[in-house]
Order: sequence, then C-alpha cells, then structure tokens
Amino acid sequence: MGIIVSFVFSLLLTPAVVKAAGSFNSPVKDELKDRHGYKKGTCSLGSVPMIISYAAGAFISGDRQSLDYLFLSFPFFLIGFADDMLKFRRCSADGFKSITKLILQFAASAFAAYILRQNYPGIEGFVYYPVAVLFITATVN
Repeated sequence: MGIIVSFVFSLLLTPAVVKAAGSFNSPVKDELKDRHGYKKGTCSLGSVPMIISYAAGAFISGDRQSLDYLFLSFPFFLIGFADDMLKFRRCSADGFKSITKLILQFAASAFAAYILRQNYPGIEGFVYYPVAVLFITATVN
C-alpha cells in the first residue's frame, strides 16, 4: 500500500512543485556548459516531492524498515536542499564547496552505517564501516 501512496503523491506533487518553484532553476557553471548545458532551466527542487512522497508512503504503511530508511535518507535530502538554497541565494552555480559537500555526505553515511548496524543484527566484520560509508557516499553522490 505504501508504494502506491508514494507513487500517487509523487505524480501529484512533482508538477505542483515544479510550477511553484518557478524561477528556482538549476544554474550551470560556465566550465560545465558543454556537458551540463541541457540542465539549464531545470527545477532544482525535485527532491522535495520525492521525500514527501516517500514519507507519506512510509507513514501510511507503518513498516518499520521504510521508516528507518526515511530517517536515514533525510540527512542527504537536507544536504542537497541546503546546497540548492545556497545556489539560489547566491544567484550562481556555486553551492557548497565540493570538499564541504563530500565531508557532509561522509558524515551522513557514517551515521547511516552506524544506525543500520545497530538496528539490523547480523552485519558483522571489521571492514563493514569503511565499505558501508564508501558505498553509501558513492551511491548518493
């Protein structure tokens, strides 16, 4: 049931957020125009309907694992949202510095890896944390 709710919320919210975002478009750095020029004018708030839709589905389903994943994905949403807000406020394509964003993502990944290991027994081994943190960071990046 949760996946259906998430899907319907996404279908309804995405066009509304894109329309409401109006001029909140993704700027493209000059040095990346040849590779990212197609992104010019793209709404930067696509993560907002995604996180709201996922939250609606997770809360309606009441599934603990879905709620855990929502909780663990929220720091990454905040990092991306803050990055977009910086770009918008500065009226430029410069949000967080790359190293700052990477450090924040590593910290959120370490937090997620720790919570997963505490809540889901059976995850063992001394290489778990480095592999988990690198995997999660690479996935969200």
